[in-house]
Amino acid sequence: FDKFLERHIKGAQFFDIDVVADQETPLPHMLPTPEYFAACVSSMGISNKDHIVIYDQSGLYMASARAWWMFRTFGHENVYVLEGGMLAWVHGGFGTESGPVDGPPEGNFKARFRSDLVVSKNDLINNIETNATKVLDARPAPRFEGKAPEPRSGMRAGHIPKSQNLPFSSLLDPQSRHVAGAEHIEEVLQSLHLKREDKIAVSCGSGVTACT
Repeated sequence: FDKFLERHIKGAQFFDIDVVADQETPLPHMLPTPEYFAACVSSMGISNKDHIVIYDQSGLYMASARAWWMFRTFGHENVYVLEGGMLAWVHGGFGTESGPVDGPPEGNFKARFRSDLVVSKNDLINNIETNATKVLDARPAPRFEGKAPEPRSGMRAGHIPKSQNLPFSSLLDPQSRHVAGAEHIEEVLQSLHLKREDKIAVSCGSGVTACT
């Protein structure tokens, strides 16, 4: 939030992925109820008719991709992620402002939960036997391999059985941090022997970088 106050695109509202989450569990970034999500985004002045553009400060499509996925999971199609985030906006010479922003008029967002965009723990436990879904892990390789500690205490090292490692950073251009070209992404996915018809689930530490 401090970075938002320091510099943001004019008229932007702050979307806090720690707040727009299930507040009844100690686990971070768990999906909230449709009612709670609708209340949060309505307070940002958002309604179902709106087109939404999301960016984050990192240029790595982390919080912005998570927010994008949440909007889609709750039935909103007209939602986009700003290519390159705040870094690209500033490098492009576009203006910003600082300080707190006035709250917009209340929106009227109605959430429609799309269960097809979410898999449960039980789904993945059963999938260990069936292998019907290809599970991709978006964390860096050392965490996937259990060679690096998890950033949150109490989390076991390693990965879900039969999952494959697809670090989210491998889908970004290392120089510009924009999403890599289609040819590069196809090569990465083909290296994992994925087919277009495969059903895919993506995981990470708490459900943020997986959305990238």
